[in-house]
Amino acid sequence: MDPVESLREVAFWLERSRAETHRVRAFRRTADVVAGLSVDQRAKKQQTDTWTSLPGIGPKTAAVIRESFHGVPEYLRTLQEAAEPIGLGGQELRTALKGDLHTHSNWSDGGSPIAEMMARAKALGHDYCALTDHSPRLTIANGLSAERLRTQLNVVAELNAELAPFRILTGIEVDILDDGSLDQHEELLAELDIVVASVHSNLRAEKNAMTRRMVRAVQNPHVDVLGHCTGRLVEGGRGKRPESKFDAERVFSACREFGTAVEINARPERRDPPSRLIDLALDIGCLFSIDTDAHAPGQLDWQGYGCERAAERGVDPSRVINTWPLQELLSWTR
Repeated sequence: MDPVESLREVAFWLERSRAETHRVRAFRRTADVVAGLSVDQRAKKQQTDTWTSLPGIGPKTAAVIRESFHGVPEYLRTLQEAAEPIGLGGQELRTALKGDLHTHSNWSDGGSPIAEMMARAKALGHDYCALTDHSPRLTIANGLSAERLRTQLNVVAELNAELAPFRILTGIEVDILDDGSLDQHEELLAELDIVVASVHSNLRAEKNAMTRRMVRAVQNPHVDVLGHCTGRLVEGGRGKRPESKFDAERVFSACREFGTAVEINARPERRDPPSRLIDLALDIGCLFSIDTDAHAPGQLDWQGYGCERAAERGVDPSRVINTWPLQELLSWTR
């Protein structure tokens, strides 16, 4: 195997299994170091077995590099064999999915370049994948200004030419502001393929205020998906966070009326919406989007978690917008 590919595969399987971030970063950093070497430089390092003389390369990452020249590294094989299936109860729905509509790159708070994220999405069998980095108000997540977002659109256009027929959908996870307006210029939102709108601030607002805020957002004609609607956290390094309070019947009724899908967020620490709210959205007649909210390539394989939860609640694949073929999806978002 190519050593850079081996290192990134190790990182993928570690991310998929929810390993500690520092372990993943060690392999991704090493992959970047090795990628910067010429073929001759790699050959010399292999001949002299001096990989650990390079910055950031330790015994474990060096072993992966060394063994790559002779086949699949033992550590990579061990990770692959130990990997647990994700979302066995939602396999039919997972098979029906054609893409992922909520992902992040290192342009905002993701950990990997756009090209790496999208190459992995393609390898997982997706026909399309939306790049939805954060909007500018979310400074802690390095949200994109209008200027940076326009630059990103040019990068996506170039990558689409390379990855075709796979399609990167232009997008954003736009912050819903306190008054329900959106944290990006309307004319720029109109240019994007997918707009996910989410609440990230003032999550403990009073119920009526939060309801008005969310209803106004989903009424916006540019919004396609309401992201992680309760904002809850049920586990993980960031601790636990309770659900925001809002009138879910009013919000979901507005989603149905104005053509906004309710996201079933597949991140294990979110599991958002809770089951009772998936049931309510189903009863009201909402459409859904099952998304990973991935911030790293290995997390793109978490979609099965959301599929399993959706299948448990009886969500039919036809009501999940990312089971639709690309042109049908884009006709709907437009």
